[in-house]
This record gives sequence, C-alpha cells and structure tokens, in this order.
Amino acid sequence: MTQNNANNSPLADFGRQIIKDKRYIALLLLFLMLLFFGKNVKNSDISDDSLNQTSKTQIASNTTSYTISDVLDTRAGENYRLLYQIKARSTYDTNGSALTEKIVFGLSDKLGNEKIVQSVDVPLNSHEFTNEDIIFNVDREYQSVFFRKADLSSPSEVTIPTYHLVRLDGSSNLLSSLDGSLDISHPTETFKPDDSVGIADTSAKNIIVGETFTAQNDYLSSVSFKLHFRGSGGSGNYQLIMREVKDGAISGPDLSNLSFDEIMAENTYQTDSTDGIYNFPVRTKLMKGKQYFIGIDNSRAVANFFNNLQIFGSSDGIQNRNGIGYKVEKNNKLVNEIGDVYLEYFFADQPIYNNIRANLGDSFDDRGNGTGNYSYSKNSLDLFATDKGFNVYRLNTFFPFSSLYIEVGLNTVKLSDNYHVFYSFDNQNWHEIIENSQVDQISFFRQKINGDISNSVIYIKATGTAQNKAAWDFDSLDVNATVNINR
Repeated sequence: MTQNNANNSPLADFGRQIIKDKRYIALLLLFLMLLFFGKNVKNSDISDDSLNQTSKTQIASNTTSYTISDVLDTRAGENYRLLYQIKARSTYDTNGSALTEKIVFGLSDKLGNEKIVQSVDVPLNSHEFTNEDIIFNVDREYQSVFFRKADLSSPSEVTIPTYHLVRLDGSSNLLSSLDGSLDISHPTETFKPDDSVGIADTSAKNIIVGETFTAQNDYLSSVSFKLHFRGSGGSGNYQLIMREVKDGAISGPDLSNLSFDEIMAENTYQTDSTDGIYNFPVRTKLMKGKQYFIGIDNSRAVANFFNNLQIFGSSDGIQNRNGIGYKVEKNNKLVNEIGDVYLEYFFADQPIYNNIRANLGDSFDDRGNGTGNYSYSKNSLDLFATDKGFNVYRLNTFFPFSSLYIEVGLNTVKLSDNYHVFYSFDNQNWHEIIENSQVDQISFFRQKINGDISNSVIYIKATGTAQNKAAWDFDSLDVNATVNINR
C-alpha cells in the first residue's frame, strides 16, 4: 500500500495553510459535507446489487494499467467477491524468455492510497482466458479498482473482457458465484495474425469471402477477422453474414447480419492491436455438430482493384482444420477454395450452475448468512421460445424465492398494436403485467412478483407488433431476487 507522510505531505501543508486563513474555512466545511453525504448516497445505491461490467477492456502495449474509477464505496471490515477473465498477448518475440505476464489487481482511494489484493501470472499468447474468483476483505474506504502490469516496461497487451464484483454479507463457507457472461471458451483459430497474408479481396462484384466451420459449442458471441482497407476501402457497406451450410452451399436466411464501412470498422470494431484485427459481435445460437459459414458480402459495396477490402489468412488451408476458406459467387455454391481465412471464433456454452442449465444473462452470488442474490439482464441468446407470436424467456433462480422484481424497458417507438407482457410459473397459466392501453404512457416499468417457498422458475413473455413482425422482444429485461439457500 502507498502511504502518505502525515506530517510532511503537501496535503498536510495545504491543510495547515487553510486553517490559518479563515476565508477558506467555509469552503473546507462545504467540501467535507459533500464528501460525507456523497459517499452515503453512493453506498446505498450499490448495497444490494452486484456491480457488473461487460465491455471489452484492454491494457494496450504502450500502457501499464487499467483503472475503473468510482465503482466502489467500501467500509473497513467489508468483504467482496470478484470474478474476472484475463488474457495476455505478447507483441514481441519472447523466444521463450517470458511465458507469463504478472498482473496485479488492487484497490485505490481518492488520495492515491492503494491496497494490493492479488497478483496472477497470466499465460502469454494463450487462446484461453484465465478465470479468477477471489474473496477479499477491505481495511478502509476505497473507490476504484485497477489492473496493472507488474513489469511496467512490458509491451504486452492485456484483455479483461468482463468482471463481476459484489459486496458480501459473510465470507465463510460460500457457494461459488455465477456470471453467465463469463462462460466463454477459447477460439478455434490457432495461427498467429502475423503469419497471415492477404488471400482474397472484394474487388470483384457480388462475392462473399469467408470460411465454413462446425459448431463445437452452444453459442457464437463474436468473431475476429484480419482485414486491410486498400485505398478508400470502396464505397457503400460491407455485410458480415452467417448462414447454414447445406448440400455444398450457403443457404437459408442470415443467422447474423452486420453492416459496416471503413469508418465504422475503424471506430467500433478494430481492437487495440496494431495488426488489423477487427472483432465483430455476431451473437448467434448454434446447434452442435452443424456446419455454418461466416463471411463478408460485398453486394452492397462498390469496390475496384485500387479501393477494396482485403481479407487475410493462410493459402495452405491447413491452419484451421475445423473449416475451409471460400470465395463464394452468385449461386452460393462453396466451390472456390482459397485456403484458410484468419478467423478467431469466440464461443460460449450454456452455463451450468447448481446442476441446472443457466442463461448467459444470469448472475448468482451467495451473499452469506443463508441468503443469495439472483439477477438477470437480457441476453438475446437466452430466448427460450417464440410461440404463437410471443417471445418467451425462462429464468431459474436456482433456489426458491419469496419475491422478485422485474424491470422492463419498452421501445415504444417501434411498437404499434396488441402489446402485452405476462409472467407464469409453469408456462401454462399466465398473468398479465402490462397491457396495450398502458404502452403510450410509459417506456419503463418495475413490477414485484410474489413467489412461494418452493418456486425457483418463472417465465416471462411479450407480444406486440413491431417493424411488421408479430413477435416482439423487450428493449431491456432485468430481474432481481433474494433467495433462501438451504445448506
């Protein structure tokens, strides 16, 4: 921990100067009041909820740390639990001299005092994330958390895609925590980006360049291509598409479709690495063992020899044994093999908790003292069923709940007629939460639902007409429940 010298620090000298000058006493009192009351308000806001972050974070090669400011308001003696994933990539040739990157996790206060909580050795250039689950006690007030390279001169890149932080009521004999968004498996690609070369471009009209793959997991959450925009990159939009493969052709509707141009790709999807890696969210539910195709379609772009999009990979076609690269033309037949497109597939499996299949949007924490906190935040991959014009979500709180709170956000701009939200404990007997006549008056509502001592499953569904489609989904759906844990 970094300590300040109480007698000789600049802060102490400044304080003594203020006391000597009565003009500043009122300002000092006002500052202390704001500091005190601000902390109490903040503490009440997070006292019952987990603190969850899902954006992709990187410590770039030219930086040393990542700080998440003002996410805490701790008190001495409190206990916390942190789940996070971390991966490190070397941006230079280690020649075997460095196999891991040591990363320090810690807490800091507004004056810069620090508490080091954990140091972890992260394997360099592994395709798998290192999963960390730690319980720690705090000795004073802290507001921020940080992740820092132990070797401040290290040029490696560190990725922390998500973390889950919660305050505990106890710290002994706790069940493990769950954060469904952390259940990410390693990518299937095995060769380094630096080993790839340009193997195809989009200069010809109406082509699709991509790769087949066989689903090994339940979901695909994102993919990374190595790309280069030659010249202006062309005009119009490229489309990242995903379809099933049947009878040697890509067929059926797009399972995923994302449009982008050079500006959007550079500003939104390019990673912090300098080697042309773009990570695109695709978020598609898969069927294990089925073959799929993912690629870039230029039918809505105008490109030529000097202005086009280059796709990188390996021309030998043996780097990724799970699929083959293709340049697909008008008839959608997979006939033009081009080797192996550089692709990282970020998969996720449906989580299992307490021997129950969970959702990717689920979080669960044993708070101690016999209580647990279940929360759910909508993940479109968790859609349980679309039945008779209804989109249905099935949630399992793992342990019985006496009551829970449902918070629903409505995208009323897209809605027209016949809009309703229901809940059920058995997927048969439904109770309406909100009806069509109320939609014009609100865009968000919160509803308390009483359970019983044996119930842990609830179904929630919505229907309506939006964008000419009968079934409509929630703009947002959040559920929170306190459960009783039978030990």
